[in-house]
Amino acid sequence: MTEWADEAGLDAAYAEANATPDRYMVKALADAEPFMSDEAKAVLAEARRLVRASMKYRALFDDERPEYQVRNFDAGWYQVKAVLKEYMPDELKKFRELTKKLADRMRPAVYELGFLRK
Repeated sequence: MTEWADEAGLDAAYAEANATPDRYMVKALADAEPFMSDEAKAVLAEARRLVRASMKYRALFDDERPEYQVRNFDAGWYQVKAVLKEYMPDELKKFRELTKKLADRMRPAVYELGFLRK
């Protein structure tokens, strides 16, 4: 995140990211990635790409919609998605297609693994 914030000129986000140890999910995703399906890896890779690509729009979006606080280094997917909807709608659509493909692959497993009954 520090590299991405630095590239986008988000000085406060860079400083916050640089001073904060990796969050739990950063490590959890890194540990889980070798065991993910190809579809899950594609979703994760695209999410990372979109977070990075959205950085260049965050200051502009924050000027217009400060309530989203997208200049924060730890902006969540809800916040990132708002930027994507505004400035990168085609890329967000591609991401949704990838997540649908993953969901379609996972859906039968909810029954097989006993999370839901048929």
